[in-house]
Amino acid sequence: MKKQNMKKIIFLAGCFLYGTMAFSEVMLTGRQMPLDAAYWILNKKGKAGKGEIISNQAEVFCCLQNRTDFCFGGCKDDEGAVWMKNREKGETTLTRPPESRMIYALAYSEKEDALYCAGTHVNLGGAFWEKKGDSDWGQPQILMNSSVIYSLAVDDKDRIFAGGLMGTHGKVWIKNQGEWNHGTNLNQAKEINTLTISGNSIFAGGKKNDLSGGEWEFKGEAWTAGNPLKFSVGIYTSITAKDGTVYFGGAGNENKVIWENSGGFWNAVELKDCLALYTLFCDLEGNLYAAGWNKQRKGRLWIKKRKKDWDEGTDIENCFVIRGIC
Repeated sequence: MKKQNMKKIIFLAGCFLYGTMAFSEVMLTGRQMPLDAAYWILNKKGKAGKGEIISNQAEVFCCLQNRTDFCFGGCKDDEGAVWMKNREKGETTLTRPPESRMIYALAYSEKEDALYCAGTHVNLGGAFWEKKGDSDWGQPQILMNSSVIYSLAVDDKDRIFAGGLMGTHGKVWIKNQGEWNHGTNLNQAKEINTLTISGNSIFAGGKKNDLSGGEWEFKGEAWTAGNPLKFSVGIYTSITAKDGTVYFGGAGNENKVIWENSGGFWNAVELKDCLALYTLFCDLEGNLYAAGWNKQRKGRLWIKKRKKDWDEGTDIENCFVIRGIC
């Protein structure tokens, strides 16, 4: 998803990967009908193969790739879950972050060989977990004044950003030098659903108190509200392309579901037969991928090849919704 100082930073709809790894496969993940967590692998032509079940009677909200595994975050049997599918052996292992209810976000630091996840604790609100190397998940880190965490991002200073909400206030928390702050209420924010990094700026997207989509920016000192996202009724995902352009995805009026930052202003983009987007992704060649729901509430994928417009989209076989791309 992103390039900074010759380092690659990838954000996937609530999932963030920081490092220098390169992967050839692009994978979609979400719900296969009726209610199974599943994934679909794209071929070289950008077409999805047959869905493969991760787990029956389960939900997946996010995914990423680390050194050895495809990682999927979600829930099963009313408990938080992270599935690890080894790329070489093909085996999938279910792991349980202690005392978790839901896992909405994943992140990975190659420097630390650390996998992070966040979501909700069984009874204490928003929480964060950490897993280094082959070790087990650590104990939950409860983020003060939080109800739920929806997104994570890691910058090149090893700071961890967590976006979510407390009650009806959208907030972002920062972990720096091993300590979480108390979180910052973003102006007029109802919820923060996504975070992405471009250059020295952190961009947050979500929903405002007036139920329109909103974006906020952090350059190191304080969060500021950005320019309006015309037509937007909610931002759910974001990505920074290889050229540094920031994209937000979500839902909007007049079929507008993507907002592209151009010179500080946001251009609204229409996708054919799209109700809402839940994930954006950028591959190593700079191609962009967007996925979510079509207007019949079934999973659909759109692709934007470099220097070309977005295609008309492709429905994914036996798919209710796509929530992650990695």
